Amino acid sequence: MRSIVARTCRQIGADAGTFFLLDEKLKFRGAFETCDRTQRGRVTSAEDWPNVQRAIALNRPIYMTKRRARGIEADWFDGNGIASCLCTPVAVDGQLLGIAFWDFWSPESPPSGSARKFAQSVARSWATAIVASAPPPQS
Repeated sequence: MRSIVARTCRQIGADAGTFFLLDEKLKFRGAFETCDRTQRGRVTSAEDWPNVQRAIALNRPIYMTKRRARGIEADWFDGNGIASCLCTPVAVDGQLLGIAFWDFWSPESPPSGSARKFAQSVARSWATAIVASAPPPQS
């Protein structure tokens, strides 16, 4: 996973990547990160993150800047030295499993359309792998 996140960061020009698993109540837990600047193990609710809610509703990556961050989002940007990020739903076949954040530490222009598509493709691959690795339902 570390190498996939590192390669994705290089491909889209991000400085760090973080993956959060989501539960059925849209609480998310930090599962993986490429650096110690973010919040591995942190548990929070998507309802406190308006831009995350927007990405989930649209089921596509949302680029957000420190200036547009609100509430907990703003605290997260300030506390981790993040200028902007690409918030990407980790979903497949209508099943939302997590959120990936691709962080940018210096203010630059938004990631290109191809970079967003690449990040979404990686997130979809993670979702497919999570679903495929789940134990079969008990009968």
